[in-house]
Amino acid sequence: MLKLTWSDDYYPTPATLLAEITEGLDWEQIEYVLEPSAGKGDIVSYVQSAKEEWSLHGNWRKGKVDIDCIEIEPDLRAILKEKGYRVVHDDFLTYHTYKHYDLVIMNPPFSQGARHLLKAIEVQSKTGGGIICLLNAETLRNPYTNERKELAQKLGQYGAEIKYHSGAFLEAERATSVEVASVNVLVPEPEHEATIFANLREKDYEEYEAKAATGELAELDFVKGFVAMYNRELECGLRLYREYLELHSRAMDEKCLLSVRVGDDSGSGYTERFSVNGYVRAMRRKYWKKLFEHPSFTERLTSNLYYEYTSRISELADYDFSYWNVKTIQQEIVLSFVKSVEDCILELFEKLSHQYSWDSDLNNGNIHYYNGWKTNLSWKINRRVILPLCAWGYHGELEYGANYQHSVGTLSDIEKVLNYLDSGETQSGLSVRQSIDDARKSGNMRNIRLKYFDVTFYKKGTCHITFRNERLLKKLNIYGSQRKGWLPKGYARKRYEELTNEEQAVIDSFEGRESYAETLMESQYYLYDAKQSMPMLGE
Repeated sequence: MLKLTWSDDYYPTPATLLAEITEGLDWEQIEYVLEPSAGKGDIVSYVQSAKEEWSLHGNWRKGKVDIDCIEIEPDLRAILKEKGYRVVHDDFLTYHTYKHYDLVIMNPPFSQGARHLLKAIEVQSKTGGGIICLLNAETLRNPYTNERKELAQKLGQYGAEIKYHSGAFLEAERATSVEVASVNVLVPEPEHEATIFANLREKDYEEYEAKAATGELAELDFVKGFVAMYNRELECGLRLYREYLELHSRAMDEKCLLSVRVGDDSGSGYTERFSVNGYVRAMRRKYWKKLFEHPSFTERLTSNLYYEYTSRISELADYDFSYWNVKTIQQEIVLSFVKSVEDCILELFEKLSHQYSWDSDLNNGNIHYYNGWKTNLSWKINRRVILPLCAWGYHGELEYGANYQHSVGTLSDIEKVLNYLDSGETQSGLSVRQSIDDARKSGNMRNIRLKYFDVTFYKKGTCHITFRNERLLKKLNIYGSQRKGWLPKGYARKRYEELTNEEQAVIDSFEGRESYAETLMESQYYLYDAKQSMPMLGE
């Protein structure tokens, strides 16, 4: 676990004080909770334990609580995530959500207590809900700033219950003699204007819509555009629901012939009875899924990395589709990208050189021996390689079965890896699938031209690959051999004459002196760094 450094404003809340300020809380009514200054999770842990203890008394069906955490300190966020808590944002003062919380429970930084409690009141004023907040008592006793005066007015408006606690932190994990106040306030559900789309055009997505209409969308950050569309659709849906509630309240005998249900985005037709949080979660899932379908976000990701993140859609639905959260995911992807690309390239190198190699006594095998660096035998990919890929069915006819799908997938993966190494030098053409489909329709499965190589399928179940771009093939061989440790450490950084006799022998066997001189001259091209292919996932 990370070593914690105390900030001036960070005072973990003692369990005894938490028990006191939550006494009398109706846990049956509390399912969704927000902790906006979560620290290392003391309040979150207490709330979970209190709800679980309540559930033991014959209430096991409602024993779980859904808690979102916010924490501005990166080290504390890391601790929260390590404990398995859900961190949905960094700075509570910039947090924006449509999710309804039954309770906001908080111990904000003492120096910003008024500002944080006002923000909590703002959050709960959208849908109604409870707040329990610990403050430096001086914040309430001495309302000398406009901010504190506004807070006092709000607390009076909502009939807040305020208690003062002397010495509550004297024996805490981080002791202080500061007197604190606990504020317990219930913000009522607001009366909503039942007008769909009222004032929606004044929102920040006006610019996005204008750009989209004129075809200038590429000039905008597409992430901001996605977030704007999410906010618009979500808010429109909530306004529609409020209209439904207005209709329901005016219906005879309060029986409305209409119903509102929430569907999913899978096309299954599955629906469930409408709830605000159910609708918000379904919308989040829809937009996270759409984000990972957007080529600007995923076109350069490796298959493994792509599937890793698309498999997390259900988990991400617990997080607001906000600019901060999308950027957080982008940063995670970028950090994972380099290793993922390196692993893909090395896997391809091994597949084309060693995994499907022929015995050395046979002709035309994939193996090319050279004097390995610190090893007896090493491999190099030849211009022509053979893989066990088949485009035919069991009876020798062309068919779109499992063999074919596997063959197309393997060749597509090879092309994608070469795309990383190529860095955009080769112009794109038809996709692998389209090229092979066209060949199948013509009945000629020989010398099918793909982006970097030609392929020929034989009915015995093999596929011959002939690389056209020998410069790119050399780059792949250099990368794989370096990662394997078969080339000298000074490779392509020292002149041939500066190498030792042993190192020169490796170079002679691997490519020869003349080719090495070319490598040295174009070392920026041949010495591949995966960071060169780093995806630019929106700014």
